[in-house]
Amino acid sequence: MGSNNTTKGLDSLIDDGECNSDNKFEVERVKEEMGAITSAVIAVVGVLLGWITIEIACKPCLEKGREAIDRSLDPDYDPDDTAIRAPLNPTAASATVKAV
Repeated sequence: MGSNNTTKGLDSLIDDGECNSDNKFEVERVKEEMGAITSAVIAVVGVLLGWITIEIACKPCLEKGREAIDRSLDPDYDPDDTAIRAPLNPTAASATVKAV
């Protein structure tokens, strides 16, 4: 990458003796900044990969939760309108008994 080439270029200046002591401190400061930027990029990528992993692993649960949140935030939603009507005695309704 470009930052690696920059670091190599700065190291060669120090090794060749073309750098005075003030420039050596500047070179070290640049190296420290590159290390901080690299650490920040690695941390951000780690957080993103973790987020994606959780989204994929918990997808069914998260979808149900998001649907529930959407319903509760909808001002036109009335839970009484969509109530499921189940028979009180499902076995009696499905089986008919004939008296002989």
